[in-house]
Amino acid sequence: MVRFGISFWALCGLFVVGCGPSGKSGARVETVAQRRAAGGVSTITLQDEGGEAIFVGSCPQGGGASICWSDQRTAVPPAQKELERQWRISEQLRASCPELGPAEQRACAAYSELDRAISPLFHFQDVAGVMELKVERFLPGQASKQLQTVGARVLLDPVPGLDEARLKGLVACHLARHRAMAYRMEHVSDDPLALQGIRAQVAPVGTGLAVDIRAADPQVAAEVLQRVRQIGLKAVNLRRR
Repeated sequence: MVRFGISFWALCGLFVVGCGPSGKSGARVETVAQRRAAGGVSTITLQDEGGEAIFVGSCPQGGGASICWSDQRTAVPPAQKELERQWRISEQLRASCPELGPAEQRACAAYSELDRAISPLFHFQDVAGVMELKVERFLPGQASKQLQTVGARVLLDPVPGLDEARLKGLVACHLARHRAMAYRMEHVSDDPLALQGIRAQVAPVGTGLAVDIRAADPQVAAEVLQRVRQIGLKAVNLRRR
C-alpha cells in the first residue's frame, strides 16, 4: 500500500538528509526578500545569512521576456513566506544533489533560478481555481462503468510572459528535476509534480492556462487531488486578503 504524508518534521529533515552520497546537505541558506519598483521594474532580492545577495531577479512591468508572477510584483506576506521556503529548499537540494545540476542544464536552461526553484503551481496569487479529473471506467466487481478519480487540474490566470509553450517547458523542467532526484521530494514536498507516476499536460482554457496532472495508480491520483485541493485552498485564502 502506498501512503503519503507531509509533516513538519519531515520537512525539517530535508535540512539534515540530502540526496548526495554523504546524505548531508550544504550550509543552510536563509533568505530575505525585498522588493522595489523603480523605472517600471519590480526587483526581488534573496540574501544569505551574511546579507550577501544570492539571487537578484527583475520583472519588467508588462512582462517582457520574464515570467512575471504576481508574487514577484505584489506579494502578500503568506505568498512571500512560501516563496522564501521554496527557494531555501531548492538551495539545499542543489548543495546536496550532484544529479540536479546536469538535469537543470538540460531541461531548465530557458528559465530563471527562481522559476527552477519554485513550482509553477505554487504561485498561489495566480491560481484561478482547481478541479477534480474523473473518467468512466469498468472497476473490478462492477457490471457498469463508474466514475474514477484520475487526477486534478490547476487553472492559472493570465501571467505576463507566460504562454502555453513557456508553461509546458517549465512543467517539464520541474518533472526533470524530480526524476534527477529519484523522487526523494515525494514525501516532503506538497507539490503534485513531485509525485512519481504522474503525467502532466498543459493546455489553454479560456484566457488562462490549465495544468492537468494524472496518474494511473488510483492512490497516486488521490494524492494528486489532495495536493491540488490544498493549492486551491491557499489561493482562495490569498484572494480574501
